[in-house]
Amino acid sequence: SWEWMREEKAGDKTAYSHCSTAANALIPFATGDFAFYGSIEKMNEVIPPTAFVDRIIAEGSADYFGISPAKNHPHNNL
Repeated sequence: SWEWMREEKAGDKTAYSHCSTAANALIPFATGDFAFYGSIEKMNEVIPPTAFVDRIIAEGSADYFGISPAKNHPHNNL
């Protein structure tokens, strides 16, 4: 899929950026602890969506399992 996206990047950089952001935001769902996202200039495309997904997971765990996140969890900082 990334080979296809590289070809599409030439025509639509916005679509490539959104797909890249979505792929990185999925990392917490796969229990990933970190993401490689390229240059520091790209961090605003990756960090906020990933933190948002992490918060969704924390809220779902609290609601479904009754597990509260730790005090230093990003859920409590957003």
